[in-house]
Amino acid sequence: MPPVDRLQPRFVDYIPDDVEAGVLYVSQRFSTAAHLCCCGCGREVVTPLNPAKWSTVELV
Repeated sequence: MPPVDRLQPRFVDYIPDDVEAGVLYVSQRFSTAAHLCCCGCGREVVTPLNPAKWSTVELV
């Protein structure tokens, strides 16, 4: 899998079992984000969204 330099956000209730490359899944319900590692290794990265450390901002 080639490296990824940009992630497309996708807001979901549940993180899917099969995570697509180049997609940042954001579950506001569970305060979690997940994506495949951008280096191309294919590992799944899961980040708990906590206002003290990580958060999301939706620009309209």
